[in-house]
Amino acid sequence: MAKYLTSDNQKMGVLFEADRRISAEYRCASSLLLEKEVAKKLKFLGALDRLAKKNDFSARDVINLLKPGYFDQPREQGANTEIKELHDRLVEASV
Repeated sequence: MAKYLTSDNQKMGVLFEADRRISAEYRCASSLLLEKEVAKKLKFLGALDRLAKKNDFSARDVINLLKPGYFDQPREQGANTEIKELHDRLVEASV
């Protein structure tokens, strides 16, 4: 029984850490939305998305039209690595 309690506590710890990080990212994103240029670009992307759907394109198709080879470029791995580490800790705790 103690094994399950520890495992559950570890899972909750990982969950709380993820929640804390999501909250911090949300606060950062919310403050960026207040900037005029960011809001302007989001409106443009929304209009572009509506136009793509109207003409049976996907967002990926539009991005490929605007910037060929964009999806072939390597991406920053920092955030993905941190998410993977949190996932691995959760899986490890459940074993």
